Amino acid sequence: MIRTVLVDGRSPAKALARALLAEGISLCCVSSADHAFDVLLADRVDVALVDFGLPGVDGLTVCRAVRRRSEAPIVVILHRPTVAEATAALAAGADQCVAEPLAAKEFAAGIRGSLRRRTITAEPATVRLGEVEIRLAERQVRRCGREVRLTDTEFRLLAELAAVAPVAVSRSELLRRVWGLSRSADTRLLDLHVCRLRNKIEADPRRPRLLRTVRGVGYQAVPAW
Repeated sequence: MIRTVLVDGRSPAKALARALLAEGISLCCVSSADHAFDVLLADRVDVALVDFGLPGVDGLTVCRAVRRRSEAPIVVILHRPTVAEATAALAAGADQCVAEPLAAKEFAAGIRGSLRRRTITAEPATVRLGEVEIRLAERQVRRCGREVRLTDTEFRLLAELAAVAPVAVSRSELLRRVWGLSRSADTRLLDLHVCRLRNKIEADPRRPRLLRTVRGVGYQAVPAW
């Protein structure tokens, strides 16, 4: 049973709790950040869920505070999701963003995914793409032995592709995993970040060999060439 705590100042969310329980996820609902910290510190919680629109306190503040006190994955619930909100939440320490209305099965899958990714990245691991070395635990990237400076979003995008290389990942799936955005989101945001990544890790960004475009699908990381 996966144990979660939901910081939501609007309602006890009993319907959501019942639906998640059917998916093997227990939900403890609290109305304030202080109460959430008590639960996190006193009991073992696998995932923290944070309402972005908390009354009286900024959801980003809650994310930062939870991240300082706990290594549990954080899933942020957005009411009217925008790229700016999702980016801010991820920068504040969230692992994933989801949009209302919440479908129990999809929400449960997202919770499991956040927990699985946190477990994987907590273990020492290195992935190689040609001459590029990606150290997942240290969140470092090196090319030919030299460190490559990436933004947090660029690193998450590269890690998502490298973790499943050489399998191609669709644009919509990358937008969901990295930014927490829906399938209908503008893919130009993704294309821009891939372009920036290529400029930093490819020997010739105009002829990419590590991050390839798969026509009609999305992008593919190539482990060796």
